[in-house]
Amino acid sequence: KRIQAAERDHRRFAQSLTAVSGALQTLGIGFTIAGAAALGFLFSAGKDWQEYQRQVALTRTQVDGFSVSMQELGDIGLDVARRIPIAFEEIQPALYNIFSSTNANLKQSKILLEAFSKAAVAGQTDIQTAAKGTIAIMNAYNIPFEKVNDVLDIQFELVRKGVGTYEEFANVFGRVVPSATRAGQSFETVAAMLAYMTRNGQSAAMASTSAARALEALTHPKTVERLEKMGVSVLDAKGNFLPLIDVLEQLRDRIMKLPPAERVGALFELLKGAGGTIQARRFIEQVLLRSGELEDFRDLLQSMGDASGVMESKFAEMSDTAAAKMQLLSNRWQVLKVTI
Repeated sequence: KRIQAAERDHRRFAQSLTAVSGALQTLGIGFTIAGAAALGFLFSAGKDWQEYQRQVALTRTQVDGFSVSMQELGDIGLDVARRIPIAFEEIQPALYNIFSSTNANLKQSKILLEAFSKAAVAGQTDIQTAAKGTIAIMNAYNIPFEKVNDVLDIQFELVRKGVGTYEEFANVFGRVVPSATRAGQSFETVAAMLAYMTRNGQSAAMASTSAARALEALTHPKTVERLEKMGVSVLDAKGNFLPLIDVLEQLRDRIMKLPPAERVGALFELLKGAGGTIQARRFIEQVLLRSGELEDFRDLLQSMGDASGVMESKFAEMSDTAAAKMQLLSNRWQVLKVTI
């Protein structure tokens, strides 16, 4: 009996050793997998950090007029990536463009980067597109960088009132803004013109060309002289151009006193030799000769002036989507890897 009991104890001991051995083997495999995963993560994080560091160094080459460290430039991008669901890889190239096309300091560059990132999310485009159109406007009108959201509010009111995407309008601002600034017209007027023309069947590109040619024609010295002879005031006491809406209202009063058959011809003669191209007349004839059109244009202009907060509202809507939340999660993962 003692021999049988010893044999049973021996078998139990052998089974226990086998069980322990299996458990240790499983634990070893787990440690191996975890170690491999950790090494894989560190390798991936290292590659991401190297690429981000390269982008930051490239951005730093565009900094002029003040000193800034790699750490400071990198932190700006990481902070925006944590909070705004924009593609992580677009952030430093956008900061590069800000420094290369403006004289913004470090604090101002962060304000611009955050604003352009939000605009890109709200308008469903990339940061480069949002930045390019907006920087052109701010540079042309000498708008302080701290007021970037005022410009973006008008842009998104244009998208709401006009016919076209944010990207389509952002890509054409550069075609019309130079003509508007030469004519002494506000960006609100530009946006109202684009909204009005796209509502009347033109694409954003066609509308920008039409608006630019119309402003050039109406402020040409020949046209100004003819308008003055008609009793239409174009310049104020300081020699600056009056707002476009004021000139158009005066001009319509004079034109509508003519017989209907003579109105188109009168406008043609008014703009003759002053850049009165077909593109220019598309806007001028449309807004002056059709009943109620000038009132519609005035309403659009009023809307552009009352656009405060529109961009933030659109950003809030688009950042609440599943796609935006997944992008933000991806960004935070990238930030974690780069930080580690």
